[in-house]
Amino acid sequence: MQRNKNKYKIDIGMEDFYRYYRTISKSPISRSKFSKIIKKFNSFVSDQIIYDSFEFKFPARLGHLRIRKRLVKPKMVDGKFFLNHMGVNYKKTLELWKKEYPGKSMKELKSIKNKPLVMHNNKHSDGYKFKWYWNKSTCNIKNHSAYKFRPTRSNTRALAAAIFNGNVNYYK
Repeated sequence: MQRNKNKYKIDIGMEDFYRYYRTISKSPISRSKFSKIIKKFNSFVSDQIIYDSFEFKFPARLGHLRIRKRLVKPKMVDGKFFLNHMGVNYKKTLELWKKEYPGKSMKELKSIKNKPLVMHNNKHSDGYKFKWYWNKSTCNIKNHSAYKFRPTRSNTRALAAAIFNGNVNYYK
């Protein structure tokens, strides 16, 4: 089995940033110290965005990064509820399946069609859903629609913890 099969390939990384830094600096620091500074800066910015509702403006007109909230309501069409846009609560869904289909293995459960799903109702956030949002409306690079921002797992977990604690206030 090959590891990191689904990892994104990058063209420019930390090594390239450090090489560029060495060419422009008169007295460059070590690579490990450079890496620590970049990591501290990134964690500081992400903490500001998560806990202080800060909107980070990228240099060179590359857009803004912030947390965006939107109200999620179930949609009703022709007397049927559509909940596809709401997130699935996998823990409660699995508990429901174990109750409805006792004694079945996960393999057998996967083969059953049209099983009921339990969706998140977001009562803790008054029905709002939050996500990282890169506003590219002011971005001036070519093909900026092809670029995507994916926050790290630790940042998404920190955002979830901040929302559950209720000490944040984001705008739409």
